[in-house]
Amino acid sequence: MMVVRHVLATAAVLAAASAHATPLRQFGISNYSMPNGSGVAAGGSFNYWDDFYDGTGNTNVDGAPLAFGRGDLSNGFVAPATWNLTESVFGFGPYVGWASSTTLNPTVAFTIAVTANQATWRLRELRVHLDNSGIGGVLAPSDILVDGISRNFVAPTFGTAGWVTIAGLSSDVGQNGVTVQFRQAGEWVFVSEVELFGVVPEPASWAMMIGGLGLVGSAMRRRRQRA
Repeated sequence: MMVVRHVLATAAVLAAASAHATPLRQFGISNYSMPNGSGVAAGGSFNYWDDFYDGTGNTNVDGAPLAFGRGDLSNGFVAPATWNLTESVFGFGPYVGWASSTTLNPTVAFTIAVTANQATWRLRELRVHLDNSGIGGVLAPSDILVDGISRNFVAPTFGTAGWVTIAGLSSDVGQNGVTVQFRQAGEWVFVSEVELFGVVPEPASWAMMIGGLGLVGSAMRRRRQRA
């Protein structure tokens, strides 16, 4: 029985070590669902909607539920400056902005594109580009929750926009979705892009684990035969 435990432990350690040693890769976002941004109706200078969102829902209504599409948050275009320098009166800017009076603490549910080996990715890192200008009540979130868990992050320098990185995530169960909630620190929270990074266990790690399980099965059969 000690042999069985030893083989199991060794296989698990080897598989885990291989997965964690694999360089991070960016995962494609197949779609996301969320409440639409807010705009003039909520006291904004412009409409900070996700105008180019291609899923279901009305992109011209504050807080309207949007589902199963892609838009500003995953189009690969990162706002080059703070919202006041990049947004337009027509609402076609790179940011999605939520007013606390319309949508308090918005949650975005991302679905990850299925990988070649059927969604065995492990989430390790989240990167969000957001505005912390302080202009017009726009501030970085007071808290960011990943799958309902509060995560530490360093906001961009006040008066600027930039990337926030949340590292140390350890989803060791293959999954194909993640939720991200932004809790407003001010009247508005503005996000222009979200990126997800993780690892896909190499085939070698799976081979080691399968081989270990095979040894376990053989050991158990020999033990039953002796009994």
